[in-house]
Amino acid sequence: MIFLRQVWFYVLYRVIMRWFLKVFVGVEFDRDLPSISSDEAYIVIANHNSHMDTMVILCSLPFSMQGRVYPVAAADYFAKSKIKKFLYSLFVNAVYVERSPKRNHVHEFIAIMAKKIDSGSCLLIYPEGSRGEPGVLGEFKSGAARVLLNSRHLNYVPVYLHETWKPLPKGDGLLIPYLSRVLVGPMKEIDKSKDHRDIALSMREDVLSLKPLDN
Repeated sequence: MIFLRQVWFYVLYRVIMRWFLKVFVGVEFDRDLPSISSDEAYIVIANHNSHMDTMVILCSLPFSMQGRVYPVAAADYFAKSKIKKFLYSLFVNAVYVERSPKRNHVHEFIAIMAKKIDSGSCLLIYPEGSRGEPGVLGEFKSGAARVLLNSRHLNYVPVYLHETWKPLPKGDGLLIPYLSRVLVGPMKEIDKSKDHRDIALSMREDVLSLKPLDN
C-alpha cells in the first residue's frame, strides 16, 4: 500500500505536474529536496504567496519522499467539506490543523505535528501562516520551531519560492505562463539551546538567504 502511494504521487507530481509546470508555466527547478533514509524526517519550510507553492514543492521530491511529505493545511479552509477534505488528502497528502490563537489549539498542533515527525513522516510548513503580500517575506510564526523543539528529529530544509505568485496571483484562479523558480537550501539542524523565537528568526534568515541577489 505504501509503495502504491509512492507511485501515485510520483506519477502525479514528478512526471505529470513537473513536466507541465516546466514546459507550460516556466517554473525552474534548481535542485531536488533531500532524499534521506526511511527512518529519518525533516520539516520543509518555505515562503508562501500562491496556491501553486505546494505543487511546486511536491514536484521537487524524489521517489523515496513521495507520499511521506505532508503539507500542513488550515482545516477551516481546506477541510470545510468532506469532499474538499478527501480531494486535498488524495491529491496533496494534506494534514489538517485548526487555525486558532487559543492555547489548547496551539499545544494540540505541536503534539500532532511532532508525532508525525517522530513516526518518520516529513512536514511542509509555511511559517508565515498564510499567503502574505506578493514578493514580501513576512515574519515567521514559531509553530515550526516549536514542533522541532518537541521532536526527536531536529532538521529542517529551507526553500525559497521565487515569484511563484506571478503565474497564479492571490485571488486569481487562472494559471498563466511566467518564469519562477524553486531554490532549495542545505538541510539545517536547530540549536536546541535557543528558544522558539530565535529559531524562527534563524529559519526566516535561511529562507531569505536563498532569494536571488538580482531581485
